Amino acid sequence: MLAALAFPASAAADTTTITMPGKAFSPARVLVIPGDSVLWRNGDLITHDVKGPDFDSGPLASSLFYSHTFAAVGPQPFVCTVHPFMTGEVDVVAATLSGGTAFAGEAVALSGRAPAGTPSVAIERQAGASWEPAGAAAPSADGTFTAVVRPAETSVYRARTALGEGAAATVTVTLDVDLRVRLSGRVMRVTARPGLVATLQVYSRERFRWRDAERVKLDSRGRGVLRHRGRMVSTARVVVSRAAGGPALATSDSYRLRDGKKWHIPGS
Repeated sequence: MLAALAFPASAAADTTTITMPGKAFSPARVLVIPGDSVLWRNGDLITHDVKGPDFDSGPLASSLFYSHTFAAVGPQPFVCTVHPFMTGEVDVVAATLSGGTAFAGEAVALSGRAPAGTPSVAIERQAGASWEPAGAAAPSADGTFTAVVRPAETSVYRARTALGEGAAATVTVTLDVDLRVRLSGRVMRVTARPGLVATLQVYSRERFRWRDAERVKLDSRGRGVLRHRGRMVSTARVVVSRAAGGPALATSDSYRLRDGKKWHIPGS
């Protein structure tokens, strides 16, 4: 599932700076889109230069700089001809796309850039050795766009325009849940992720298993209250899941209700 949103307008093109603090380029590799510029600045005390397939700075004495605007998609290697071991590369891609971290099934916004005036961007998700459609975005006039995705598992996405494919970005899906439970008599106060379902489970000594006693959906702050309505001789715990009865994402310690102490049930 994917939706497109617009970023506020900003400069249509960016400038990325590469320095020469010594006999090396820093950074040696950068990512840009058509229309962007790269500026090389000599921060060394000796002369360097920058030469690529279709650009040549000529000698750059200390503190001097050189700028070049890239128009075509593709790798653009460069070298300092004075010191041939100094090499680097400008990767010009059709569009950029950010990555991020999401909880399973949770929306995550991927921001991206395409050349100014790009009418549309297709979002693709990697599926094995191929790519499958994952939606579309309509960039602003300056080429910025946002794609909102809901990955079920860690996935790799990329943006594609009429100029070709963009750089890949990974959305990492995590199942980690910070579950905290505070017990006070019959009341368990639960804190975890907003929107999850917390279930109070009570251990049945007769059937040697846990049974569900009460549920609550956690509020926008990730909080909820569960109340035990049975015998205080029981042992209880809390599990959280995305939906009632769904797979547990996290399970709390077990507590002996009569005194609130943690209690391990052998074999459970």
